[in-house]
Amino acid sequence: LIERTPQSHSNNTRSDFSIPRVSNDRQKELSRRRRQHTATRAAAADDEANKQSRILSRQRIRERERRERLQKERQRDKLLIVATIFVFILVVVFSVILYHVWKSQAGQQNNNPNNNIKAPPPSRRQSTPEPSSLESMQAEKEIIAQWQKELETLDKAIVGDKISRSDILLNPDLLLFRNGTINERHWKAVAEKSGVMDPYSSSPSDHHGSSYFKQSRLFDSFPWEQDEDMSNRKIHKQQDSDGSDPYYTGKPYLDYSTNPSLYEYPPFRSIQENKQGYPRLSTLQDIFSAWPQDEIDHPPTLPIRETLQHFDYNNADELHEAWNYIEYQLPFKLTNVPELLEANLKWSNDTYVAEQFSSRSAIGNCQESPTSFFAFYDRRKWKVVTMGLPPTRDNDFGFRRWAKHARYADQERLSSQRPHFYWQAGVPKEERYQPKDTWSFLSLDLPSFSATEPNTTILCPDPTQSKGIQCRFGERGVTAANHYDGGQNMVGMITGAKRYILSPPNQCSKLGIHTERGTALYRHSLLNLERLPRSERVASDLEREWLDQAKSAQAVETVLKAGEVLFIPSHWFHYIISLQKNAQCNVRSGIRVEGNDQFGGQYHVSAEGCQ
Repeated sequence: LIERTPQSHSNNTRSDFSIPRVSNDRQKELSRRRRQHTATRAAAADDEANKQSRILSRQRIRERERRERLQKERQRDKLLIVATIFVFILVVVFSVILYHVWKSQAGQQNNNPNNNIKAPPPSRRQSTPEPSSLESMQAEKEIIAQWQKELETLDKAIVGDKISRSDILLNPDLLLFRNGTINERHWKAVAEKSGVMDPYSSSPSDHHGSSYFKQSRLFDSFPWEQDEDMSNRKIHKQQDSDGSDPYYTGKPYLDYSTNPSLYEYPPFRSIQENKQGYPRLSTLQDIFSAWPQDEIDHPPTLPIRETLQHFDYNNADELHEAWNYIEYQLPFKLTNVPELLEANLKWSNDTYVAEQFSSRSAIGNCQESPTSFFAFYDRRKWKVVTMGLPPTRDNDFGFRRWAKHARYADQERLSSQRPHFYWQAGVPKEERYQPKDTWSFLSLDLPSFSATEPNTTILCPDPTQSKGIQCRFGERGVTAANHYDGGQNMVGMITGAKRYILSPPNQCSKLGIHTERGTALYRHSLLNLERLPRSERVASDLEREWLDQAKSAQAVETVLKAGEVLFIPSHWFHYIISLQKNAQCNVRSGIRVEGNDQFGGQYHVSAEGCQ
């Protein structure tokens, strides 16, 4: 195919070839091979594209099937949930219907004097009840029916904002104990008197609904709610008995929290000077005769003469002396506490506090009483059959609704015999160890109450023994019954003012304190000291007997106002009267068992020592 052309040789050193030439046949063959190769590659690319297309198609089909399957599962779950809710509603409605049918039949049987109760026939599994047992059950039903009627009477008084019958608020049998100890023999006598065989049994009547302990007020309309905005209400004048002209402006008639001229303080005295004879005590008879509990706007003297030591929180020497008073377990007060003064600027705004509770930053609840008297009890141990109606109940008020009534109480100078409401909130002790961005506003606004290290702040001397922050929002007249706390108590007043009557532990036997552990009223008393000056007019002989005994109990009183902290030693009794709308928080830390040599300690509040 290639022809060589001879070339001339120069010096016989090399020979060159001519440029090769391709024949037509070979060129055609190469072109054919190139076309064949191109076609092969194009066919392979088409095959690969078809393969990828088939893979994507299968993936789309599988994804569509998966979505359809998930949609069917969701629809099935929704139908299941709807069916479950529907069945639950049917069961509840059916149960309610059955309950009302049974109740109506039982009422007809009870109202029929000719109705004879027949015991079921004896069998292997069920024995015939004894006649005494049937009589006990019948007596128990009668007692429950009686208390239900009284409960309806109280509800009407609360919703109508009317004066309540104070004689049905307290079962006199609860005062049938001696020296502060509930006697089991006496409780059996109470049971026999009422016809109930076993007062400690857990019968259905003990759990007869929750209406004894909690009542919904969501759809109740109160007379004091008729004015939409109490703060914008027109000012009225009313001639007072003493000739003055008080103005009804939504504010307290006498503001105990913002007028320093109302008080006269004792001179500074060190603990060495006050080891004996401090604090100066008076009898409860003298205290309540000079300033009756329901005479909130008329203190005995102006200025009010304080007897407790007052230490300026910002004075290092006085603060150091306050630590010494804690060591000797003697009460005192701290003034000008910056933390409380800053919180006062926020908490004086009801909108701020209401938003905090609405946002679940903190959880609170409202208690109600037909009068201003609030006695504490353990609802889990309260037996309605033998103990009667509890002194207070919870309701579903929000903070805004409570605050509106508190302003109304200040404005109208609410009588102690009309319904009162008490808002309570708290913070668990574990919150102080959580990140601060998770704290409630109670802990954020009162950081010293949430201390974690001992002896870093006088407001919480021993955080390791703390049970968390407890807050009480009170309105004019609200009175907390006498009780004691085991831990050392630092009580801080953020807004408003309260009157505290403190009694040392060795006065336990005169205060009607329930000292038996495991009972509904342990550590508390049911004595309403408002009746102390006029005890001779009390209807119950037993209550009159205890009030006469309480007259000689020793105590000291003080007015705690915004920006101040009251130190209450371990096991000291405190009886609290709200002088106006207020907010108060306290923290308890560390139990001092030995107490004080002069005033006693833990032993004196025990069942054995409270004699």
